[in-house]
Amino acid sequence: MKIGVKFCGGCNPTYERGEAYKKYRAMFPEHQYETVNLQKKYDRILVICGCDKACLRDYREAAADEYLIFTKKNDFDQEYPFL
Repeated sequence: MKIGVKFCGGCNPTYERGEAYKKYRAMFPEHQYETVNLQKKYDRILVICGCDKACLRDYREAAADEYLIFTKKNDFDQEYPFL
């Protein structure tokens, strides 16, 4: 599965987004991850927000079949049925 990754600007993070993302990738190493490229289409896009405000909640600049919005560290611990 091809997964695009989009981080928020990090103006008020409540957790270490990069570390949480690394652990998430380690849980699902069989997928291809890359920073979102607007010229590509992805199976999923992980939108990684640093706080509950989730300023990128409605991010849809890049094409994908599905978008996952992460706003807190616990979101990365969830098991999504399609991964």
